[in-house]
Amino acid sequence: MKVGVSTEPGLSWGQVVEAVFGTKVEEKLIQPTHVVDLPKEISPLAKAWPDRPQVAQRFETYVYGWEIANAFSELNDPRAVISMPSRSRPMPSPPIGGMPKASALMKSSSIGCGGSSAPRFCSACSRKRAR
Repeated sequence: MKVGVSTEPGLSWGQVVEAVFGTKVEEKLIQPTHVVDLPKEISPLAKAWPDRPQVAQRFETYVYGWEIANAFSELNDPRAVISMPSRSRPMPSPPIGGMPKASALMKSSSIGCGGSSAPRFCSACSRKRAR
């Protein structure tokens, strides 16, 4: 059945659903709307429903044609994550030694030092506040 959406040959069912939804439906969702149970193929890090493995436990919320929320039940089975194609796997966390120290980030930020109430010491840079 043709619906007036051009797609490339070889797309999966989930990719076709995503293309049709993005072209024909998304901009028409004016009232706050939760779109639930998206295709698992386009939601690689979401859990599938046990009784419907092709559907992800995921929702998106739209208002005035804009997606304002996207949430899902996170896949937490290490065997399933390892078996994913590498482009779908989550990136590993950077090593702790390679990250800037939190105290350096806090000192360089604009928070703290301007507060007018307790604590007596600024939590961002540990300088004593004037009262």
